[in-house]
Amino acid sequence: MDEATLRRYQRRLLEGLRHGTAPETLRAELLADPELASLRAYLEGLDPHALAVAAELVARWSPAAEPDGAGP
Repeated sequence: MDEATLRRYQRRLLEGLRHGTAPETLRAELLADPELASLRAYLEGLDPHALAVAAELVARWSPAAEPDGAGP
């Protein structure tokens, strides 16, 4: 995997987690992205429950989760 693909995956994942995208929808959106085709096997194995937990962690700990950007 090249750096650009990794950055795109990380950006798309974090955006979905921050916006509260349903885990199954987020996984489907990542799988549908042609620029992430090299990650298909990995993305197919993403557990929706793990994505839900990740969303909770992002909501709690991401600096963007706080209005002032400071985080908890």
